[in-house]
Order: sequence, then C-alpha cells, then structure tokens
Amino acid sequence: MSHPHSLKLFVQCLKKVPDPRSKRGKSYLLSSLLALTILGLIANCKNPTELQRWSKNQLNTLRPFLRFRYWKQQWHTPNALTFTRLFEKLSLSDLQNAFAEFVNALLVDTTLVGAVDGKAAKQMKDENGDPILMLNVFAQNIKILLASWNVQGDKTNEPGCLKKHSENSLPCIRA
Repeated sequence: MSHPHSLKLFVQCLKKVPDPRSKRGKSYLLSSLLALTILGLIANCKNPTELQRWSKNQLNTLRPFLRFRYWKQQWHTPNALTFTRLFEKLSLSDLQNAFAEFVNALLVDTTLVGAVDGKAAKQMKDENGDPILMLNVFAQNIKILLASWNVQGDKTNEPGCLKKHSENSLPCIRA
C-alpha cells in the first residue's frame, strides 16, 4: 500500500461492515479483527492459528492503527478461536463492499482497466460432482481481483452472469 494513510483508510472502510457477533463477550473491535485477517492473508497466514501467531508477532507495528486488548498490564491479540467464530458469521458481500470502498478511495484518480475471464475450478466440485464454473473480473493495471461469481451452468452463461452482477456487485466500477 503506497498511500501513507492507507492502513487507517482501510480500517475506516472496515468499520462499516455490520458486526454479526452477539453483544456479549466482544473483546476486540470488528474492524481490527477484519484488518488483522486481511493483512494476515497477505502475509500468507493459512488458518486461524497462523493468524493468531502472526498478529502477536506484529503487535508493536499494528498497535498504532488497530485496537487491541490491554489486560493484566499487557497487550493481547485475538486467539484462533476468536477468528474462527467470527469467520462463521461474516457476510462475504459486506466484506466485498468494504474492500471496494477502500479500493475506490485509494484509486480515486486512477482509471481502472478491467478484464473478464471465465474458468472451470476443476479441483472444486458442485453437489453433482461437476467442476464449478467461475467468472472473474480483474483490474489489470493494478493487478487485483475485483469480483468472482459462480456461473452455475455451462460457460455460455458468462455474459448473463456478468450483466446480472456488474451493476449491483461491483461498486468499484465507475462510469
């Protein structure tokens, strides 16, 4: 992230994601948990345990930007169970919207060049054992995936899938 205030901006966008957790037992802000998750994924954390370990190692770097728990005269990062419980309840579309808002804010003066590509995910099967067909939208000039949808059927459904989703699901596309 090249913008000097990009992590603060990122957290501001994540604050708009509705919190699916119950009111009881919230030790960490949702925006901090989401930021840790996404930054951990960028750092190649593959599961909640790795995310917990990475968060603990990065505590001093991230503390100015994210809120952590201060308990018994010590700063604490979320444990793996906290992340797991959150992941079970999160809405993908809410996360996509927050990420799109972040990309829009960072690239306000940048023209995005998009590419659409359909692929069969042969390692992933649907309930009938058939490969899952996905339609992906990329911003080529910044090398980022903007959206990905299940085509649900044969590859001839790609144009219809794009038309169905592009108006509502790609808030980062500006006319």
